[in-house]
Amino acid sequence: MPAFLLKKLILQLTIAAVLKSNELIACCLQIIFIALLSRFFLYSGLYFLKILVMSDRVLIGLKSPSGFVI
Repeated sequence: MPAFLLKKLILQLTIAAVLKSNELIACCLQIIFIALLSRFFLYSGLYFLKILVMSDRVLIGLKSPSGFVI
């Protein structure tokens, strides 16, 4: 995927996260966007994006009494 399309996708996901009042996901997406703008650790950004796809499960794990589940 070209970098400019990835940047556009991350911006759209950030806007959606802010509209749903999910500041944690929005903050992580902004960090990835800044990394992509500076062309610094592109593959790390893609790895973070893979983690963020599972973010609903991670956030549920944080709220569950059983502890943090990834």
